[in-house]
Amino acid sequence: MRRVRAGRRASIALVATAGTCVAALAALHAPFARTVLARIGGCPVGRASAAEIEAARKSAAAPNRGERDAPARPAAGFALDVTTRADVDAWARSHGVSCREKRERALLACADVPARALDARWRRATVKPWPR
Repeated sequence: MRRVRAGRRASIALVATAGTCVAALAALHAPFARTVLARIGGCPVGRASAAEIEAARKSAAAPNRGERDAPARPAAGFALDVTTRADVDAWARSHGVSCREKRERALLACADVPARALDARWRRATVKPWPR
């Protein structure tokens, strides 16, 4: 009976410790705690360049890569590796959408995009808002 109680206590302690660590890391990334995070060194992703992030993304995706290229790469009505920045700028102007450059001009973040501005197959998609 004592071993069962000891095992149960150890399991509860382990779950509580893991939960506390996850909650603490999540709290440090919340807007109210970013100053604390900055003082202790900041989020390591925040210091990575666009090239470093792209290299990490490619490395992580490599094991899932197929043997040949996909026939199409749609992305919310745009085509990856085909749509140009001028195309996106024209789309934003025509739909009254404001976009801003981030990550050394490697990312374009557009806020408050109306559903009508998206290709029909993407209108029901759920998109998380980009942190401002």
